[in-house]
Amino acid sequence: MDILLKRLPYIAPYLEAGKIFMLEDGKAQVIFRKTGFRMPQRFEDRDPTIHEIYEALIKDKTRNTHIFEDVVKSIAEEKRSPLLISERREHVEMFAEKFLPFIKNVIVFKGGMGKKQRQV
Repeated sequence: MDILLKRLPYIAPYLEAGKIFMLEDGKAQVIFRKTGFRMPQRFEDRDPTIHEIYEALIKDKTRNTHIFEDVVKSIAEEKRSPLLISERREHVEMFAEKFLPFIKNVIVFKGGMGKKQRQV
């Protein structure tokens, strides 16, 4: 995360964000959760691209376990309907598959339409 903070300080809080609640007054509240995420050692001698950072984030098992547990807990214990957003399609699909045995209604929205498809 140190490399990420140096290169992209404006995005770092959102990559490590925990629960985000909408309060009664309409303002969002973010509760940060440390995941212990670290970039792989192969990036010690060079700065990773943003795509490499995203790739490392979505493949981090500890981080994904924290996300999974937080979502299941918010549904089971807090009776919430969470919205899980990911920039990567494979990340969304991985979570959807993981949630199916535990969550009654899993709905996946994903983009990816090219310019030609949108013009039809």
